[in-house]
Parts: sequence; structure tokens; C-alpha cells
Amino acid sequence: DINASVDICPTGWRMPTGGDSGEYQVLASAYSSNATNFKTALSTPLSGAISVGIAYYQSMNGYFWSSSYQSTSNVYYLRVGSRYISPQYNSSRISGVSVRCIVGS
Repeated sequence: DINASVDICPTGWRMPTGGDSGEYQVLASAYSSNATNFKTALSTPLSGAISVGIAYYQSMNGYFWSSSYQSTSNVYYLRVGSRYISPQYNSSRISGVSVRCIVGS
């Protein structure tokens, strides 16, 4: 059970998994990596990212954390742009990107 007092997602919700066999990969495959259809289905603004206090790529790219680590310093996340979906993107855990919680246990 998720502990909402220490987890970013409320009880009963969780972050999707990332990496080559994660939920973000399955979702991208379901849309045949068609970024336009995927963005419509995702139904969320492309909020960009924050690095060292500076906002980048607002309204151009969306970045969404996963719960999967790529290494001790990097985490997988979903990267969505105007023409691409990158479900296996990974970067530093200190990057500021969006969180999309999903229902699950």
C-alpha cells in the first residue's frame, strides 16, 4: 500500500513504470509512437522541465517521471514532443519534471 505521507501520489495511486518494458513503453507502443494522437490521449499540457532553476521547452515538450531507476543518479521518464514519444528517456533525478499518477496498487 502506498503511504501518501511519504509518496508523491495519494493513497491508491502510483507513478507509472519506465524503461524498455515499463508502462510508458506499452502506452507508446499502443499509439504506434504517433505523437499527435498520444498527446491528445494524454490530455495534459506540455509543461517542459526545470533545470538549475530555469524552465525549458514549455508548450513544446512534456516530461513525466516514472517510478523506475535507470541508475543510482538517473530515473526513466516519458518525453513527449511535437513529433516524438520517448518512453525510455532518462536523466538526472534532480531534474524538475511533471508527475502523472495512475490508479493502481
